[in-house]
Amino acid sequence: MGSTRIAFATGMLLGIIIACAGFLLWPKVAEAPPNLQAVEDMAGQASQRVTESIDWSFYDLFPKAEVATVGGYQQPMAAEREPNREYFLQVGSFPRLDDADERRAELLLLGLSPSVENKVIEQRTWHRIMLGPFESDVELNRVQAILAANDFESMPIAKAKEG
Repeated sequence: MGSTRIAFATGMLLGIIIACAGFLLWPKVAEAPPNLQAVEDMAGQASQRVTESIDWSFYDLFPKAEVATVGGYQQPMAAEREPNREYFLQVGSFPRLDDADERRAELLLLGLSPSVENKVIEQRTWHRIMLGPFESDVELNRVQAILAANDFESMPIAKAKEG
């Protein structure tokens, strides 16, 4: 029974020492430096200056403005196309097949159906990432918009139909 009391007293004493040491060593939170108030005042003045200089006249001008409509997206491309041509989008050309596969995977994640086409140029094989063929301008423009929204550059290519 005596050893239990000694263990209890030792634990209490160690707990008190640790708590006191923590209290004394804990960093003191000082009041904000006096220059901080000056910085806050300057920030408030700067924001007031910005709001005072805003010109709200565009609210009056906008309802009177005319907006031009774009009719090119509604016309199918088939009327302008040559009957023996197919239209594709090239979304990249890579000397390494691994890079081409990586781009193809990124396009698959966007819901597109890319293919890899191998082309030999000056004794070097290039792996082109192609989308298409597209039946109309509307479809081609829709895919170009998806690519642009996801920071991909594309280049339209017309090829002679096979067969």
